[in-house]
Amino acid sequence: MSDDASEPFSLRRIADGEWFIVDTRYPPADPRNVIARIERQDEASVRLVWTGSVALSTEYLDAETALDDLRDRTRRRARSTRPIPIPSFAPPVRHRS
Repeated sequence: MSDDASEPFSLRRIADGEWFIVDTRYPPADPRNVIARIERQDEASVRLVWTGSVALSTEYLDAETALDDLRDRTRRRARSTRPIPIPSFAPPVRHRS
C-alpha cells in the first residue's frame, strides 16, 4: 500500500479484516470518499462491495490487490483519449492547358 500523496486512492482499515478504499481527492466526510468496502472472507480471499459505477471484480486475494486493480484501471482510462481529428482536404484540381 502506497502513501504517495499523488495517488488518488488508498486503503483505510476500519476493523480487523475490514477496509475501505477511499478516494483521497474528497474529504473524509464526503460520501464520494468511500469507493469500496472490503471484508476478509478467509485466508485466501477478500470480498468487495463497490460503490457508485465501479465495475471491477468483487473478489480478490487481498485488499492491496484490489487497490492495485483500481489504480491500474484508472491509469488506463486516464491515458485513453478521444481520437484527434485530422483535417482532410480535397485533392488539388489540375487544370488542363
